[in-house]
Amino acid sequence: IGCLPLVDSPADTSRYSMLKNALKRLKGLELFVFDFTIGNQRKIRTAACGCMIIQQHEGTLASRLISHDSSFTDGMISMLVSAPRSIMEYLAFLYQAAKTATGQKKIPDAVGYVKNSQIEIDCEKTLDVFIDGEPKTQTPVRCRTLKKAVRINVPEKLLNKRDESRPSGTTQN
Repeated sequence: IGCLPLVDSPADTSRYSMLKNALKRLKGLELFVFDFTIGNQRKIRTAACGCMIIQQHEGTLASRLISHDSSFTDGMISMLVSAPRSIMEYLAFLYQAAKTATGQKKIPDAVGYVKNSQIEIDCEKTLDVFIDGEPKTQTPVRCRTLKKAVRINVPEKLLNKRDESRPSGTTQN
């Protein structure tokens, strides 16, 4: 949602290509007023270029930035908010992000990180919401996790095989 310079770059892009692309996007950098509601009560109003809900995979620099603190099974939504306050802070962000791409585990100062089971995102200006690179809706948007929302059907044969491989004296959970 909005503009996420560098954060939305593919993780497998060369550092040179990443930085070249980010410098091109510098010209169009714009701050928007965002309202985030975290959980049901905590409201945050801030200026930012954009925000991104992160899936737990290694496909983007954004997912690498939070890989140390995210899991498929934690029941949480992870969101990064890109908010450089000046051109100098943006350039510092580029430098920090380049270091992160080489293994540093610190989130750059120009990026905020929010983690909760429910996040609502609104903006004073209506912005497109992209899902997997395609525009799907517009702000405001509400994201939440649902417990036990996925059910996996496993063939009986596979369940029996799992029980046979369990040491004697142990029970199934």
